[in-house]
Amino acid sequence: MSSTNNINNINTTIVHKELDLIKFCISRMAKNSFYLKRWYISLIAVILALLPKQVDTVIVGIILFVITICIWYLNAFFYMLKSYIGNYIIG
Repeated sequence: MSSTNNINNINTTIVHKELDLIKFCISRMAKNSFYLKRWYISLIAVILALLPKQVDTVIVGIILFVITICIWYLNAFFYMLKSYIGNYIIG
């Protein structure tokens, strides 16, 4: 009887540590998503601020579009991982 309680106690400790690890991973991904958005705004501001007067607007548009697609992709990747981990926890 005592060994069964000891095994259950160890199993709950392992489960709690695993859930803490998953919680830490989710919070780190949320922080990374915030950093991506901050870098996105910074890059757009720097590109527009340092733009010479006589530059082709098509090239600037393409550069901004590529940066936007990259940031969207990375942000979607973080959200996909977050939902995958959430589904793993729930069932």
